[in-house]
Amino acid sequence: MPLWSGGISLGSVAGRAARKAEYKRECCTLLVLAGAQADSRGALLHKAADFAMELCCAQTAGISLIERAGEEDVFRWHMVAGRFADLRGLTTRCNECPCAVVLEAGEPLLFTAVATDFPFSRRCAAVCAKL
Repeated sequence: MPLWSGGISLGSVAGRAARKAEYKRECCTLLVLAGAQADSRGALLHKAADFAMELCCAQTAGISLIERAGEEDVFRWHMVAGRFADLRGLTTRCNECPCAVVLEAGEPLLFTAVATDFPFSRRCAAVCAKL
């Protein structure tokens, strides 16, 4: 499957030097998430997205699920942290979403040109560019 211009297989960057492992920080995160399972679903998803963004040093992180909307499949953004937080609760067509590309690739991907490759993100990227 051809990758979008910004989609990079994580296998292709495996030779790069990795960040130093932060086992204590990761363990603390897992303990907080385990405790958060007693909270509301929204609170758990919020913490998971925030921690994913923080631990990966990312600009955004989110949790989306495939849903059926009429005749098409869409991804609903159940939780989003960071620069695309405004997408929370919204849906994106599968053919316009990086999530679908990752599922088709069958492996994690690193996207470097989300605003260029996926039109849905432009509305958030334009706001972030002004900040």
